[in-house]
Amino acid sequence: ENALDQAQFSLLAADAWSKHRLNPHFRKITRALCSKVVGQGLRPHSQAATPDGKPLEEFRARAKKLWEDCQERIDFRGKPGRGGRTLTGMQHLALRTIMLSGEILFKMRPITEAEQKKRYLPVPLTIQLIDCQRLADDVAMAGVKDGHSYYRGIEFDSNRHRYRYWIRDYSNITGAVAELATVPQPYDANDIYHVFLEEDEDQFRGTTWFAAALMPARNGGDLRYNVVKSSAMQACVVLSYALATGKKRFGKNPVDSNDLVDDEGNTLTHFAPGMCINRGKDGKVEMHAPNINISGYEGLIQGEAREEAAAVPGTKS
Repeated sequence: ENALDQAQFSLLAADAWSKHRLNPHFRKITRALCSKVVGQGLRPHSQAATPDGKPLEEFRARAKKLWEDCQERIDFRGKPGRGGRTLTGMQHLALRTIMLSGEILFKMRPITEAEQKKRYLPVPLTIQLIDCQRLADDVAMAGVKDGHSYYRGIEFDSNRHRYRYWIRDYSNITGAVAELATVPQPYDANDIYHVFLEEDEDQFRGTTWFAAALMPARNGGDLRYNVVKSSAMQACVVLSYALATGKKRFGKNPVDSNDLVDDEGNTLTHFAPGMCINRGKDGKVEMHAPNINISGYEGLIQGEAREEAAAVPGTKS
């Protein structure tokens, strides 16, 4: 990881999100994995028992009720429909973000007693998801302590343990509500949970799961674009005409010659859809279609789609 240009990670994540929004194959993969892994959300069951091994049914029932009561009220941003999500919705969002961005941060946020009562929340805690794009990975940090090291928004102590996360908070200093502050703020690593798929011993940050698919996907996108263009060209026609014997005028400003010219008198150098072409004399009008053959591309496009899917953990090509 340390041998790679840091800008590549942000570029890969941006490409993955773009493909997710624009490419149906990518979107289907993320939705399928979220449904398979998260489904209707985590549903833990208490295994509380007495010293002699008998289940504590009342305790288990109350633990289940506690979990259910937290479902729609534990998002730091608010209740569903008021800026927040259900706990299950947060799980789906977190997994999708990990797949596309490669990682996600979250922290537990205490709330006041008044806010707890307002939400009817049985615990005085909420969960805040934090986009890893807010990590200050592109600045040289002056606030890093002596003897500590710094890598893409994470400060490490002398033992290479995570010490602090430097995160940009939202600021409206310039009047823009969604603008991130230029100066990041340090957060104790003990308060931040950092979730990503670790594939290397010394990996500090996550990488989009689509990294292995993005370059083939670019080639596949070019292929699909060209096939669609070819298909569209078949719906376009060119009109050609030949002046009748003795006739010297056709179009707005023609020249009296047998050269191929358009209706403005300009000599033709190539064909384009919607053109009228002067083919000389003898009184003849014809319509011409490109007649492009796009058969045989279906298998290639399917192969591109399978290649994209096979590059992502947990999916079958």
